[in-house]
Amino acid sequence: MTEGLEGRTVGEILDDPQFGPQERSAARATINAVELLQEALASSGLSQRHLAQALEVSEGRVSQVLKGDGNIYVTTLARYLRAMGYELALVATPAEETRPEIGKRRVRNSANTRPSEGVVRRKVTNDNAADLAEVR
Repeated sequence: MTEGLEGRTVGEILDDPQFGPQERSAARATINAVELLQEALASSGLSQRHLAQALEVSEGRVSQVLKGDGNIYVTTLARYLRAMGYELALVATPAEETRPEIGKRRVRNSANTRPSEGVVRRKVTNDNAADLAEVR
C-alpha cells in the first residue's frame, strides 16, 4: 500500500490507521536512522560543515539528511556514520513472537572485513550510476 505516501511525513504515516504495518515499520526505521545520525554527530564533535567536507557534499545536503527529509539509502547512512567515526550494524527485531532476532552475527568490528557469503555485490554501470551517485 504505497498509494498516498507521497507528500506524507513520517509522523503522519505513523498516526494514520490507513497505512499498514510495512509503511509504519519503514516510518519508524526512518525516525531511528535520523536519531542515530543526530546522536553520532553530537558524539563525534564534528560540525555539519566539517561533516559535509568529509563527505564531499554540501552543508545543505547534510542538513537535509539530518532532518530526515526524503529517503536515506543504507549506503548513505553507513557513509555518514563512518565519517563520524562509527560503523553501521543492522539488526532485525521480531515483529511477531514466533520470529527469532536476526542480524547480530553480521556485526563487525573491523572496516577491513569482507561481507558474508551470499551478500549481493552491485557492479556500477551506466544504468545504475545515477542511483549510486546519491550515496556520496
